[in-house]
Order: sequence, then C-alpha cells, then structure tokens
Amino acid sequence: MKQLIYCLVLLCPLFSNCQQITIKGNIINEEGNPVPAATITIKGTSRSTLANSKGEFTLTGTAPYDTLIVSAIGYQTATEPNNTRGLVTVILKRKITELDETVIMAYGTTTKRLSTGNIAKISAAQIGTQPVSNPLAALQGRIPGLFITQNNGLPGSTFNIQLRGQNSIAQGSQPLFIIDGVPLMFNTGNLGTINAAVQNPFNTINTADIESIEILKDADATAIYGSQGANGVVLITTKKGKAGKTSLDLAIYHGLGNTTRLPALLNTQQYLQMRKEALANDGLTASPTTDPDLLVWEQNRYTNWPAFLMGGTAKTTNMQATLSGGNSLTRFQLSANWFSETPVFPQSKPATRSSVRLSVNHANPSGKFKATLTAAGTIDKKQLPLTDLTAFILLPPNAPALFDAAGNLQWTDGLDNPMSYRFNTYNSTTHNFTGNAVLQYRLAPSLVFSTNLGYNFMQLSEQRKTPIKAQRPSATTTGSTQLVNALLNGWITEPQLSFKQKWNSHNLEVLAGLSVQQRVQQSASISASLYNNDDLLGNLSSAGQLAVANSYSLYRYNAVFGRIAYRYQNKYLININLRRDGSSRFGPANRFSNFAAAGVAWVFSEEENIKQAIPFISFGKLRLSYGLTGNDQVGDYQYLDTWSSLTAYQYQGTAGILPARLFNPYYGWERTKKLEAALELQCFNDRISVTTVWFRNRSDNQLVFDKLPNQTGFPSILRNLDALIENSGWEWSFSATTLQAKQFTWKTEANLTIPVNKLLRYPALELSANRYTYQLGQPLTVYRAFQYNGIDPQTGLYSFTDTDNDGNISSPNDLKTTGWFGPRLYGGLINTLNWKNWSFTLFIQWVQQTGRSYTNSLAAVPGTMSNQPSVVLHRWQKQGDNTSVQRFTASVASPAYTAWFNLRSSSDALVNASFLRLKNMELAYSFSKHWLKRNRIENLRIYMQAQNLFTLTPYKGTDPESQNILSLPPLNIVTAGINITL
Repeated sequence: MKQLIYCLVLLCPLFSNCQQITIKGNIINEEGNPVPAATITIKGTSRSTLANSKGEFTLTGTAPYDTLIVSAIGYQTATEPNNTRGLVTVILKRKITELDETVIMAYGTTTKRLSTGNIAKISAAQIGTQPVSNPLAALQGRIPGLFITQNNGLPGSTFNIQLRGQNSIAQGSQPLFIIDGVPLMFNTGNLGTINAAVQNPFNTINTADIESIEILKDADATAIYGSQGANGVVLITTKKGKAGKTSLDLAIYHGLGNTTRLPALLNTQQYLQMRKEALANDGLTASPTTDPDLLVWEQNRYTNWPAFLMGGTAKTTNMQATLSGGNSLTRFQLSANWFSETPVFPQSKPATRSSVRLSVNHANPSGKFKATLTAAGTIDKKQLPLTDLTAFILLPPNAPALFDAAGNLQWTDGLDNPMSYRFNTYNSTTHNFTGNAVLQYRLAPSLVFSTNLGYNFMQLSEQRKTPIKAQRPSATTTGSTQLVNALLNGWITEPQLSFKQKWNSHNLEVLAGLSVQQRVQQSASISASLYNNDDLLGNLSSAGQLAVANSYSLYRYNAVFGRIAYRYQNKYLININLRRDGSSRFGPANRFSNFAAAGVAWVFSEEENIKQAIPFISFGKLRLSYGLTGNDQVGDYQYLDTWSSLTAYQYQGTAGILPARLFNPYYGWERTKKLEAALELQCFNDRISVTTVWFRNRSDNQLVFDKLPNQTGFPSILRNLDALIENSGWEWSFSATTLQAKQFTWKTEANLTIPVNKLLRYPALELSANRYTYQLGQPLTVYRAFQYNGIDPQTGLYSFTDTDNDGNISSPNDLKTTGWFGPRLYGGLINTLNWKNWSFTLFIQWVQQTGRSYTNSLAAVPGTMSNQPSVVLHRWQKQGDNTSVQRFTASVASPAYTAWFNLRSSSDALVNASFLRLKNMELAYSFSKHWLKRNRIENLRIYMQAQNLFTLTPYKGTDPESQNILSLPPLNIVTAGINITL
C-alpha cells in the first residue's frame, strides 16, 4: 500500500501537466497601453491566436506549464511561461528598427512598414556628419530620384534640384518645400534683387535645428498637396524638446576650404608663343595699340591668376548652443546659432548667419489638449564681390600689376581690374522669421480636431556701391549706388479633423481638412547715379540722378483635402487621397481643379505560408500607387491684361503706358499623372534591406508662351498646350549590416537611379518656334548642333557636316541631334563603421552624365589676348598634323575665328562629365560613459569632417558638376569640432 501511494505521488506532476486549462491574458507595452493584433503562440506547437483591440486574448486547451511566445509588429518578441491560474500579463518592449521609425508624411506620420507611398528620409544624424550650411547640400547623392547640383562655391550659392526629372517645358520644376507645416517662399529672384544668385532661402535655415527631411515622391504621397505636388514635396521637420532633466548642448566646429581643382593655364612663355603664332597664321604684325602684351608689357612677368584669385583659403566657423528639457506634459528646446563663412578670394569678408529658435510642446494632464509652438528668427548677412572673381582667371599671365606704388587700382587699356571689387562693394541683409503653431483637441477617443497655423516673414535689404575709384578713370566717370528692399510674407491655416478606429484586425483612419494660404511679395529699388564724390555714396540727396521702381504681387490659395487609410491585420493596406484646389494664379475659367491618388500595399511577409516557404525574408511588401497631381509654378497675374510704363516716349513730360500681355482666362494647371510600383524586402533578420522602384510620371497640359502673329502687337500668349512629357525610371536603395561583432559594426548603404526623360507629344512641333529646341522621343535637354568632324589636316580648321549642302555652316538645317545633356544614372555609397567609442563614415557620390565642354565657357578664341587652358598647346601647326585643337588665330575676320564659334555649337560641346566624388567623410570619438559620469558630463564627442575631398572624372575643366571654367567650383572643406552636453 505504501508503495502504491508513493507511485501516485510521483505521477501527480504528470497528471497535472496533462490537465487542460484556459489561458486569458493581456498584452501591453511599456507605457501600459494595449498592444492590439499581437500574436500569441504556444511554444513547440502551431497553435496561436491574436489579441483584440484591447490587447486581450484567450487560449483554450493548454497545459499549465506551456510557454507562450508573444510577437507584434514594432515590438520585441517575448517569452512568457504559463501558470496554473491561467492568467498572464505580457509586457512587450518596443523594437525600434528602420521599419518602425516614425516617418513624416503629408498631414501626419507613418512608418516605413505601413506606408503605401514612396517617402525617403534623411535623419539629423546623417545631416550632422556633413559640414554644410545649406540643407540641400546634405541631400546630394543620398536620396534615389533626387538630383541636386551646386551652381558654384560662393557662400550662399544656389542649388538646382529636380525630383524625378523635368516635368515642365517652360514653367518651374522645383519641389514644394514645407518647414514645420509652413511653405517655403522661393520668389526672391523675381523681386528685382541685385544678386539673386546668393539669395537662397535655404541659407536662412540652420541645419543643426533639423530633425529630419522627408522627400515625398509618388502620387500616393504627394496628391494630397494637389496643384503643388507635381514635382514632389520636401518636408523639413525641426527638432523638439524631450522630456527629462534640463540639459545644455554646446557645439562648435572650425574648418578650412579650398578650390577642388585649379585650371591648368598657359604660363607666360607659352602664352606669348600662342599670341605670336596666331599673328603669324593670320599674316598680321603686332602693334603696341592692339597687342600690348607682346610689345609693351614685361615679357618675363608671370601671374598665376587661378592661384591668385581662386587659390585662397576659405574659413568656416559654426557655433551652436541648445537648451532643452521638460516633463511628460511640457517640453521645450531653445537654440542659438552663429555661422561664418568666407570665400577663397583674396582679402574677402565673411558671410554670417545668426539664428535663434524656440520650440515648446505642452499637453494637459488628461491628454485631450496638445499644443506645439515653434518660432525661428534668422539674420543672414553677406559682403561678397558682386562678380565671381573666377571670371578673371583668363587675364594674360604677363598683365601689369593691379595696384600702383601708392596702393591705388591700376588700370590697363583693354583689361578689367578684378581687385576693383574691394571698393565696388555689395552688401545684403536678410531677416527671416518662421512661426508655426499646432493645436490639437481630442473630441472623443477616436476623434481629434487640430489646426496648423503658420507665418513666414522675410525682408531683404541690398546695397551696391560703385565708387569712382573702383572704375577706369575718365572725364565722365561718376559713382553710383543701387538700393533694393524686398518684403515677403505669407500665412497658412489648415484646420483638420481626424478619425482613427481599431477593431479586431481592422484599422481605419480618416482625415479631412481645409487649407487657406496667402503670400505677398513687394519690392522697391532706387538707382542713384552721377555721384561726384565717393564719400557721398548712399546719400540719395547727393545723387545727380535717381531712378525708382517697385513691384507688388499677391497670391491666394485655398483647398479642401481628405485621406482614407485602411489596414487589415497590418498586411493589406489601402490609402486614398483627395484634394480640390483654387489658386489666384489662374483665370476665372480654370481656377479650381480636382486631384486624387490611391495607393495599395501587401505585406506578404506576414502570410504564414510565405513565412514557412521563404523563412529568410523578415519583411516583404509590394506596393502600387497611381494618381493625379498638378503644377502651378507659373507666377502671379499671368492670365491678366498687363501694362508696362513707357519712359522712352513722353507726352508733355508724362510717361505713358504700354500693353504688355493679353488676357487669357482659360489656361489652368499643368497635370502630372504618376504611376509607381515597388518591392521592399528585408532579409536575414533585417540585416539586408533592398527596395526596388519603377515609376512613370506623365505631364501634360503644358503651359507655354505660344507665338502670335506680329500684327497682333504681342509676341506671344501664355496658354495650355497638349504636349506630353514622360519621366520614368528605376530606383534602387540597399542597406546591409556587413559585419556585426561585440564591439564592432559595419553598415553599408547604397542607392542608384536610372532616369529617362522623353517628349512624347507636341502638336505641330515642326511649325512652332521650338522646332530647333525639342524633338519628339528625345529628352527636353536634347542637343541639336552642327556635326563636328574633327580638324581638317590641310587647313587646320575645325570641320563640320554641311547637312543641307548650301556651302555654309550656319543654317538651322545643318543642325543634327547629337545627344542630350543630363544624368544617365546617379547615386551614392555610404559606409559607417563603429568600433568601441570610435565611428567612421565614408560617403561616395557618383554621377554618369553628359555635360558641356569647358570651351563653352571660354569667351575668347585661342590666339587672342586672353589666356587659355594648356590643352590648346596640342594645336595644328602644319599640314598633315593630326591634332585636337585648330590653328591659332588673332583676327575676328579669319575663317578660324568662325570655325571656333561653330565648335561651341557643335557635337564637340557634348562631353562626358561623369564623376566619382568622395563627398563626405567623418571620424568621431565619443568619450566613455564611465569617464563622463566621473566628470559629470552627459555627452562629449570630438570629430573631424571633410566635404568634397577629391573627384575622379574624365571631364576637362575645373568641375564636372558646375561645368563652367569661369565659375568657382564647390569647395573641399575640412573641419574639426566638438559636441558637449552638460
């Protein structure tokens, strides 16, 4: 009997384990909020269930000691043992991966996992590795589909930006830029500014204040912006305060910059040889009047003008202080920045920018009311040469000194003095203020009302002084001053109502809103001349003559918009966007229009059969979008009858007015229909990520100036043309954790874009004024030119194909399609390595493109009194020579002179301007937590950064990006800095 009892006792655990019980539980996150749609699986079995919208679940027929495995999108998988009571609570920790990071979208947020549109993102950390003052420079080469070129290396220089190609024949193709919900105003160049080339609104943005930049590309992401979204949308979000103790972050860096590549020009002896040979070829004799470089100036004098004018060192200094902190209800961030940058020109003054920014977030204890306030003010000052001094590098190398013994400017007949800019000054000051408030109130658990209020103010003041001492002396030389004051201000209000509801595996979001905007731009300019004393410059009452001009423009815009987003099990995603726009830029007949888009996605990696069949795929999504967007970058008042003042002819001393444009109430928006398909994959537990995108944008209803008969009295009229432009292509992005060890990680990112641009339709193109500019089936940048056939070995002249056999190379009929300008493919490669406290980032940008030959920027024929690149030494000298440069000439009447000008409009001007550039590099060291704690410092980081280190290119010229030998190329910059948080 005792033995039987003993056996029963031993078997009790087995009987207990065989007993079936029901498990009930809750799945919550670290904040205590329920986690809906979590998957609960019994370990070692295929039995599972899903948590409901409240995070609750029930499992029947389980054993008391079964182990539960709980997983949910965006959370780390948890293992939880059952208990005999059958009641469990599982707390899931958030899994912050690339898929689940917050991504800003139009009027809301999403994640890469749940997005149905194409939204690319660059973070504050990526921006911070680059010593740039313009946010656009931080985007170069990093975003597929986004092609950005810097025009020159001057402080405050402008950038050309295109997202997925040129959509418009004659109007703007620039994306819509929005900063914290406020559209960025770009019209400073249309206000009669003195130097629009350095008046870039992005110069007023402090890159250290940017939290992220999102680039919206396809119709699903951009159609909700309606008539402003055809060329894509760029959303800039600034940093906000975070809860925690109040901290002070200090950052400073200082750097030096140099011209990336100086042009190799002829030295004095080579130059004089060129000049003498040119005269001999033309049968001319040098004279002191026309050829002072040969007979008057010193023959052994040599000035390396590129080194003198472009070879200086630019100095960059950036200082930033940020105070932030708060609690769960109220958070704040206050930052101040000072930035200074000098050009490489001799004895140049710096361009400076000072900015202050405040951000406050507040919520009431119940969480029903939330408010965000952001305000930023900037003062941008420039004291630059009005002319890029690179334009003077072709001065003869033996030209006389620029200053006399007394230090005054010395003038030589036939030559400009580049150092006159020391006295011929240009100053500009830009005040910019941007304010934004977002107010939100939760009317019900699923219903939220919010409104976005924004205001932007920009004031630009310019002054140019041309004193007598900065000009060539003559009996009629007088001084002059030009003053320009421009004012831009705009406001926007966007009330919105959003509804979000989750039930079981369903998720529905509905958004409805209204957008009302207004922008005013006005300017006044005064040109004061005939000053007889330089000390009086700027005193308008001392001017001998005054001329004034002013402009005013008002733009009003309103729209209603909506979005419906539906998700089922976070596997099947549908998104629909709608918008109706009205704009004052269009006539009453076509002032309003409708825009819409739909996007669908399938997260196929959540399908059980696919999980089992392809287990190495951790995430996979197919998405498709199609929709209609518009382009309203046409300018204000283009549809109205307009008049211009008639000052040349007056009646009884009163100026009249002259009709300038005809009324056309019928033209409307350019339309772009966007189609996109994409495959997103992450493999091997998210270690490898690949996204492949195919897109096709078709833009019609093109706004062009149509030529009118002369008898109408008007040269043209703006109207819609049934022309069709197609931009299509492929985009790839790739990232991988190449190596991951305990103290070492190596991550690689790459992107590649292959764009195709075509003009598919243009009614009666062969009869239009654009018949020599565009060609059906070719890109808008098609190049029609004379066909270059090399140098005739007998005459030593450039030769071309006489297509129409009329004996002249001048007729438009001699033009042939020889190619097109622009990129064939472009992208970038980023490698980031972290070892212990060290980090190293290397970014390489590549572009395969055709560009313009350096000869297109040369203003003088080889042989005239202007220096030349050293490649001209490979010229033709005698019959039978096989060379790449024709014989030298010094006479404008010679056939060689005509042939040289034809060369600039020939197929020879189309060259390979591809390049591979070490765009950015950073080496940083972060002090250990133990050392920081001991010294009561929260964070300390030191680093070195470099930008535009070197470039590999077959392009013969200073820079394949700017493609202009007479323009300062982008500089290479090396900086050292420190960040400390207290």
